Amino acid sequence: MADESLIYHAYPTPFDMTIAARGREMDQLDREWVLKGHIPLSHAGDMIGLSHPEFKTWLDVLGVTSEQAELNASVFELYRIDLVRRLLDMHYTTEEIRDMPLQVQRGIVDSVQSRLPDPVDWSVLFDAAERLDKQACFEVLGRALTELGCLQFATEYSSALMQEVGKRWWHGQTSVFQEHFITTALRTHLSAIMLEQVPHQKPVLRTIVTTPHGEFHDIGAMLACIAAHEAGHETVFLGSQLPVAEIMQAVDCFGAHIVCLASSFLEMKRLWAQVAQLREVLPSHVVICLGGRQFDQRQFSSLNATLVYDNLPSFDVDMRAFSRVVKQWLPK
Repeated sequence: MADESLIYHAYPTPFDMTIAARGREMDQLDREWVLKGHIPLSHAGDMIGLSHPEFKTWLDVLGVTSEQAELNASVFELYRIDLVRRLLDMHYTTEEIRDMPLQVQRGIVDSVQSRLPDPVDWSVLFDAAERLDKQACFEVLGRALTELGCLQFATEYSSALMQEVGKRWWHGQTSVFQEHFITTALRTHLSAIMLEQVPHQKPVLRTIVTTPHGEFHDIGAMLACIAAHEAGHETVFLGSQLPVAEIMQAVDCFGAHIVCLASSFLEMKRLWAQVAQLREVLPSHVVICLGGRQFDQRQFSSLNATLVYDNLPSFDVDMRAFSRVVKQWLPK
């Protein structure tokens, strides 16, 4: 553990003596206090065994001054520091990192490549939809699930399928009833995946997944729920169109660290109003993750601890990053 004399203290807290004396022997209750933002970043260096100069460099890159050192060491701040560490390891300078918007940092560190065949041959599936051939449709989806596994089926195959359905519907190549047929078949497979997921023995993070009020399409939320579970989170899927007040109550009931919202068609003004209100009423330590075609990073960049995703593989990478930094940096 780092020399106590090197710890950067911003102001005294009830945990000052506890952290310095016990270090990595902190119990589960203390870890929850960290994840819920009750311990300042000034103590996180000691908790992860860093020397003061190294940790101070990371804070400087994030723009955290000595006057702001009481900033909460929640999972989102640990995630931001981890991004800085990884960029420094990639030989970016502190000045370069400091000038990068958060989404640029994420894009550099968490770049992902699709492993699906390009392009995917959807002909058999859409031929089955034209005939309303349930057996043939289920065989195609079942074969893809078996070959790809739950995670890739959810984050890449299913996402690509829904984009293809939307494109064909837009161009008049697929009727509404055929789109509903494929979507229903896919939802059945995703529901089966979630039912068969085995609870994690010692989950570190708890994540709630839903859609904003007025957003009926829940496929994206189901995909996000599967990805978060595969990343090691304890997840709860709450279906579609949950009002802000209900999400707030669910977060309090579940003790959630992350809230994921998916939206594909909700009008932007209504969407922004709900997300902004949610950010205002939720505790600052709760990370809000937004995904779907309606979310634009530029629209939501002003909200604290709020991340926007335009693809599920990137969401999966970040969910794993959250799990990794918490497991590596906080006491067991």
